[in-house]
Amino acid sequence: MTWYNGFSPAQRERGDKWIKEAVDYGELPRLKDTKCHYCGQDKGIRHYHCEDYSSYETVVGGAIPVCWMCHMMIHRRSRHPKSAENYFKRIEAGERFDPVYKPNEWERLDKFNID
Repeated sequence: MTWYNGFSPAQRERGDKWIKEAVDYGELPRLKDTKCHYCGQDKGIRHYHCEDYSSYETVVGGAIPVCWMCHMMIHRRSRHPKSAENYFKRIEAGERFDPVYKPNEWERLDKFNID
């Protein structure tokens, strides 16, 4: 795990642990019972994405379920801002993409790169 949004790998790992605990305690739904917050995908790999790892409340309260494609595009925002913007505009316009079942399908993301 790397630094993200000003939070260290250790803080992010702690946040992941809190999310797992929140799922176990029923505070967050199991990912298999969720849809992607952005595109509505309910199949394939889904994760919880968090922007603020400063406390249990901000992690669990701010965790959103996202499919693998949307999650990776969120993390590409800083390196490929136009690509991420274009991807999410396509989602907002109703376009949908096939679910991802293997966490290494980078070539599927690369086709969205325009910057």
